[in-house]
Amino acid sequence: AMKEDRSDYGVYDMGGNVMEWTASWYKPYERATFKSKEFGEKHRVIKGAYGNVIGHYSMSMFFSRGSFRNFFKPEGKGRDVGFRCAKDDQ
Repeated sequence: AMKEDRSDYGVYDMGGNVMEWTASWYKPYERATFKSKEFGEKHRVIKGAYGNVIGHYSMSMFFSRGSFRNFFKPEGKGRDVGFRCAKDDQ
């Protein structure tokens, strides 16, 4: 990994061309006012670089950031959804 490709938290390679699975259910953020019929324990959160899951790649200029959050069915699959292996230094 390149030194320049490191977040303030010391995480490398957060940019890329796939969104990453998380273990979180798609639920509202605490104290958020946004409501969605998709909230609940039916979709998992996917985060990160924008892929073709929710639209066209040309939209990446708006959504390609590590904090971008979307949802996907747990049994879903796509060529632009992956996962990140991570471990603690401790």
